[in-house]
Amino acid sequence: MTLPKEYVEFITIIGNGGVGPFYGLEPFENCLFNDLDYKRPNSLLNPSEPFLHTEPWNLDFTTTIDEKENEAEYEKEYSKFEEQYFAKEQMNGVIAICNYGCGVSLNLVVNGQEYGNIWTDYRGSDNGIYPSDELGNKDKISFFNWYELWLDNSLNEIKGKQSLSDKQSETIKIQTEGKKSWWKIW
Repeated sequence: MTLPKEYVEFITIIGNGGVGPFYGLEPFENCLFNDLDYKRPNSLLNPSEPFLHTEPWNLDFTTTIDEKENEAEYEKEYSKFEEQYFAKEQMNGVIAICNYGCGVSLNLVVNGQEYGNIWTDYRGSDNGIYPSDELGNKDKISFFNWYELWLDNSLNEIKGKQSLSDKQSETIKIQTEGKKSWWKIW
């Protein structure tokens, strides 16, 4: 397994984690934790195996048992579903690079057909695993393009706020022209 060149350049030249989308970029030493909210040494990703997905993936729980009639069997069936849905193998071939919060992570594929692309693990809210689209991109996206999109979005947001601030200042200036300041009553 080899890390994508653009990611290696980022963490060795720009910085090892820090400013970035959502809760920021994770430092490289956190990249193997499968839950960035609760980093546990016994719950790690396996980047040495290929990433299984090339298309968005999700499972819906369907049952053949009425929960009210046979709660024990229903729970057993749901438990089997959870074992499959949350199996560690679903996220083989990635490293965790960004915490979205609430058990959601953005991951860089380092092994498999999706090598170099960012994928979201949103299973914690039953939304599955899919190519990252949280920044407004429509297509699969590489690390560099993902980070650059976040920077562009951030700069546009700042420009919008600056524009609004300039308009507010102009409005205040117009409203107060020719009026004495409140502290200059005399």
